[in-house]
Amino acid sequence: MPWIYFERDEPAAPSIRLSTLDGHLLEPADFRGISGLVLFFAHGLDCPACYMLVSNLAQTVGTLRVQGAEVLVILPQAEGYSAPDLGALHLLLDHQGALRRVYAAILEFDLASQPLLFILNQFNAPFRAWTGDEPDPEILPQILKYLESAALLCPE
Repeated sequence: MPWIYFERDEPAAPSIRLSTLDGHLLEPADFRGISGLVLFFAHGLDCPACYMLVSNLAQTVGTLRVQGAEVLVILPQAEGYSAPDLGALHLLLDHQGALRRVYAAILEFDLASQPLLFILNQFNAPFRAWTGDEPDPEILPQILKYLESAALLCPE
């Protein structure tokens, strides 16, 4: 599926507090004001395509943070996740799928079995979204490009 574009004056996206793998609580609203926020709702780390994207994001997270961006990877369950090589990313557990459901509702079509990715701007409003069967290798350069675009938005 191609990228979905949102209007410039979108309201702030929903935010629900979730637990990280180490038990801390975070939510998308905690990152309001940064230049861009990536929310990746993965199948799980056992999905090879999702794991590849998460690994690639982990490798670029230092550069993203220098640019003022952050990445939240939202996982559907807690069991079996130990990802020491992904330690620079924020891995959140959405046990009941509540956060995923509210973001899927923004797109207004059924995404029950697909990974979902949102880029939020500094106002926590949806800027771009992507969904598909599996993320492909071309998605990372597109994410980086859209994060740069989101950072250039004028606050007026």
